[in-house]
Amino acid sequence: MLISTQKNHVERLCEIHHFNTIFSKELLPYVEIHTFQKKESLSQEGEPFPYLYYMVKGKAKVYMTHKNGQRTLVLFAEAPCFLGEMSLLEVEPFAKGVTAMEDITCLALPLATCKSLLLNDTIFLRNLSRILAEKARNRSETLAKSYAYPFENRFAAFILISASEGVYNEMHTEVAEFLNVSYRHLLFTLQDFVVKGVLEKEGRNYIVKNDAFLKQLRDEMID
Repeated sequence: MLISTQKNHVERLCEIHHFNTIFSKELLPYVEIHTFQKKESLSQEGEPFPYLYYMVKGKAKVYMTHKNGQRTLVLFAEAPCFLGEMSLLEVEPFAKGVTAMEDITCLALPLATCKSLLLNDTIFLRNLSRILAEKARNRSETLAKSYAYPFENRFAAFILISASEGVYNEMHTEVAEFLNVSYRHLLFTLQDFVVKGVLEKEGRNYIVKNDAFLKQLRDEMID
């Protein structure tokens, strides 16, 4: 992780990403810029989340590890979005694991100094309420669509959001659990995409060769 507090750099990035429409100007002096490289961790799982992040560039994977050592994929976070808001609201005192799927840039506010300001910032709270409502709606719609559409549609949407730079390489067991499908059915559909030329296997990775086909399947689920 690289941290920048250089005033000109911070102010320029805040202006580009319309900071004043997300937070009140009183928070601007506390902003840091955190950048992460692909595969780097944004949080220490099981530890308090020390920052509220507003991710302005990149994509991350959020997961949790159970006591038996098994890891469960929770969601994908894609800019622009908040990370660490559950810790701020004290809903989750300890962070889940967050890993960069590609290079990430975040506007960061240290909770140690900004928590009270954030919880009394009406601009931020209005934005946060809208985003949390959208997350809840999207999750309920995703659950409903899992019963209404064939698995290949949901898998196509999953590949599009989880692939990084045209490469898909998620663990089959995690994906099967996340999409609520049998491991066997997942492998069957994956092989079907390879046979159709949609994906090309290269070592442990799958190269997306026909994203238009995947987008067509995904878009069939969009109302």
